[in-house]
Amino acid sequence: KYVYDPEIIEITKRYAKGKSVIVLHGGSGYRARLAKKAGALRVTCIDISYKQTQIGRLEEEKEPLDIDFLVLDPYSKDFLHYLPKDLLENVDVVLGAFLLDHARCVEVLRIVSKNIKKLLSKNGLFFGLSDHPEVHTPTNPKYGVVISFENKTDKKLDGAPRRISIYQNINDKHMEVLHFHNFRWKQKTIYESLLQAGFSSIKFDVAKVSKDGIKKLGRDFWSSYEKDPSVLTILAKN
Repeated sequence: KYVYDPEIIEITKRYAKGKSVIVLHGGSGYRARLAKKAGALRVTCIDISYKQTQIGRLEEEKEPLDIDFLVLDPYSKDFLHYLPKDLLENVDVVLGAFLLDHARCVEVLRIVSKNIKKLLSKNGLFFGLSDHPEVHTPTNPKYGVVISFENKTDKKLDGAPRRISIYQNINDKHMEVLHFHNFRWKQKTIYESLLQAGFSSIKFDVAKVSKDGIKKLGRDFWSSYEKDPSVLTILAKN
């Protein structure tokens, strides 16, 4: 709420106000709704899960924002073939929160990078969030996410699988409510994949805690995150 969301909102306001946005790996459309409320004109949410997109459509019925939902696999070579033709090379901003982290091998990382590039208009850009590959200190349950490796040596390997545990505060205790796996890709590997896809400008930064987050929870709460920010931002332009 205080790290991921403000980054998505800021990028949308800066580059996509009154323009078109595609959210890849969009789940039930939470970040698609953020983009729409931040001023994007046309928003399409794409996810491989039919169930997630159905949840998104139910949310649309409760609060209509005119968001389109598509069930497609952005990691597939066939992705572009099944995409509506009016979206090809016609999108201003592609948002991919933790999209690249789910590429299971270098080949798939390159495929999804090329798919992103093919969506964008001449002056379009890709904005991604990624679990920072170079931060090796343990993440903290109080922030809601803990990243771990089965073997200590894995944390240095490119493409190593990571366990992502999601925590909630239940009865004043941090409890794991679900987990899934993604993959650790070196910043250099991500850069080379996007460069090979045809992006001319690729910049990395760390996702910062918003002013609202500092005001709400205090500087001390965020001290360990600010010391070792665990979320990487990726901005790639045509």
